[in-house]
Amino acid sequence: MNIALVKETKIKENRVALIPEHIRILIKTGHNVFVEKNAGLAAGFSNEEYQKAGAKIVSTEEAYSQKMIIRVKEPPIETLKENQIILGYLHVEKGQNPTLLNALLRKNITAYAFEEIRDYRNHRLVSLGFEAGVAGMFEGLRTYGKILEEQGKDNIFKDIKPLFEYPNKAEAYLAVREVFPRDFTANVCIAGYGKVSKGVQEVLAQLSCPPLILKEEDTVRTKILGKDYAYIWKHLPKIDIFVNAVVWNPGQQRVLETEDLELMKDKALIIDISCDAAGGVQTCRPTTWENPTYSVKTENAKEIIHFCIDNLPSTMAHDSSKALSRYIVDFVLKVANGEKLNSGLMTNEGKFVFNPNQNE
Repeated sequence: MNIALVKETKIKENRVALIPEHIRILIKTGHNVFVEKNAGLAAGFSNEEYQKAGAKIVSTEEAYSQKMIIRVKEPPIETLKENQIILGYLHVEKGQNPTLLNALLRKNITAYAFEEIRDYRNHRLVSLGFEAGVAGMFEGLRTYGKILEEQGKDNIFKDIKPLFEYPNKAEAYLAVREVFPRDFTANVCIAGYGKVSKGVQEVLAQLSCPPLILKEEDTVRTKILGKDYAYIWKHLPKIDIFVNAVVWNPGQQRVLETEDLELMKDKALIIDISCDAAGGVQTCRPTTWENPTYSVKTENAKEIIHFCIDNLPSTMAHDSSKALSRYIVDFVLKVANGEKLNSGLMTNEGKFVFNPNQNE
């Protein structure tokens, strides 16, 4: 199989899907690997390293002309070719990107989505949730500092640089530790207790800030004496920063409905790391690094700030690329060998075939 590793096109997406170590595995098993020039450079992997692994460095045009395309994020529509095989984080299974889905169908592309490759327990097998949690909370703290500054208050995080600018996570954490813990008085709540939540907690630990953690059952809505009730409501009026780390699927209850925002403090910050458009947080819409936040005003003129960037692990490009490559290499090899994965298949033979109940 001719396999191409392409350079990411999303702005500030610095990750690469496969590292040289794993490219070598694909080549040793008889496959040809073409790496788009500088595909791994931003993540710390040079063209020379890929060449030493046995790959051929090629132009953008030649890379996209190969049978099998491996990437991190969604492909640009104009790069799609008839009958290709694509593996990446596609985000089409919940109706998030109908334009991309229709293009995949029209081009008769076999498409696998990393985010839906799951084991028999329905746990994701390709997950950078921890890294997303770290990046989301780190950048969330910087965002919260700016919110304070806009209100004429002291921005205690003003000297902390974007996570992109630190050579590694350890250096970034040292910067956070420069903030005197008693100066950080915000009440932080995390919805969820999985990998994403643990990444968030690790950042808050640098500030000696124990968050309120709500497990998924604490976000369930129910009826008491005929009236709608949500356990989360009693906490919302006290929360300054609300972090959503709960994976949401269509048909499930939401963590925050639009009307719940009325219970929150004016200028409270929602960090939606799961980042499903109109999903777990009904008012969520994915944002970009250029425009990371937006405000939602309630009927009573409260302004709730939303931070919903959908490619957070890109801030830790080197470490995230190594982790992602380790997760996916076996699946890439199986597909290249002509096998069909049991889960993660989005489109095949011009049809949308995603089955959420099929697992590896």
